[in-house]
This record gives sequence, structure tokens and C-alpha cells, in this order.
Amino acid sequence: MTLTVDAESFLTTGTLGEIRVGATLTDIGSVWGSPQDVADASQVLIWRYGFIELSFLKSGGVHRLRLIAAYFRSGAVLTTSDSPIVFSGAWPNCGDTLSQFTQYLKSRRIDFEPVPALTSETQSAIRTRCGVCVLFGFHDGACVIDSIQFSG
Repeated sequence: MTLTVDAESFLTTGTLGEIRVGATLTDIGSVWGSPQDVADASQVLIWRYGFIELSFLKSGGVHRLRLIAAYFRSGAVLTTSDSPIVFSGAWPNCGDTLSQFTQYLKSRRIDFEPVPALTSETQSAIRTRCGVCVLFGFHDGACVIDSIQFSG
């Protein structure tokens, strides 16, 4: 199964196509099929599809999607032919800087603001209007993209 993922839509709505915070395992499985990797720890279940990670919390016996994340850390993005992800539109790359990413947002007219509570000497963060957070880490003097996350 091939999954089409659009960065601009995710940044402006917090959804990946039909995938939304609050969805159940059955909802996700019916749209994207079985994950490539699963991690299960007590109340949290994580499904991975390439560089996309879906985290579910268990409540009342039902796992519901709580966090949608795209990771751009070195080695996190699958680039092999078995990756289920097909990119739609422009997506950031590992190594893209905070400056490059904010230019991308401005060119797409996507409103954003800094997130002081998530900014320190080791990382920086911005948030789009719908609440998607983009985290950047400092590596070799550059502030580079680490992840894009939405938790509703």
C-alpha cells in the first residue's frame, strides 16, 4: 500500500489525509493498512509508517490517536524502495534549517509563531496557526529540522 502525505495540508490542518487525532487503530488500519513497525509500552502504542509515527493512548480499552509526527532526524526517513510514503507537494529534508523552513512557510502563506516554552540552547520551535509544532535542533552550529508534530 502506498501512502500519500502532503506537508502543506498537515501544517495547516494537523491531518494527514483522513488521519486525524482521535482516530482508533481500526480507523488508521482501514486507511493505511498495517504499520511497518510497532512499539507497545503499557498505555502508549506507536505505529510507524516510514518517517511518520502515530502514537496512541489507551483509554477505556480503546487506543486513540494522540500524536502525529514526522521525523527528519538523520536516519529517520526511509529512503529505500520499500518505503510506503509518497510525497505530495514540497516537504522539508533532513538538514533543512529554521531559516529555510520559515521561508517555505512564508512562501506558502502559512502563519506561524515561535514557541518560547519549547525553545532552549539545544532546540528551537515554531507553531502554525492550527497548532502543528515544528522542532529544530542545533547541530554543528546550524538549527536544523528535527520533527513536525501535532497532538490536537
